[in-house]
Amino acid sequence: MNKLIRSSANENKISMTVGGLIVGLIPLIIYLVGTQDIMLTENGIINFVDRATFVIAEIAIFVGLLRKGYYWLKERELNK
Repeated sequence: MNKLIRSSANENKISMTVGGLIVGLIPLIIYLVGTQDIMLTENGIINFVDRATFVIAEIAIFVGLLRKGYYWLKERELNK
């Protein structure tokens, strides 16, 4: 489990995949708050933040998975 949380590039940092998942929770929280009749700010700002956060999270997850796979294959080749 620790291997999934730690960054492949720097073991002292959180992995980009986990960071992306955390950022991806923000649109879900915004949606849930909106369904509870809690007034937020302007809808346009909320939609922008929602979409921007989603795109950033998806890119971070994708890059994190690619990087984790690259380092995994690299380590596997070195251990042969």
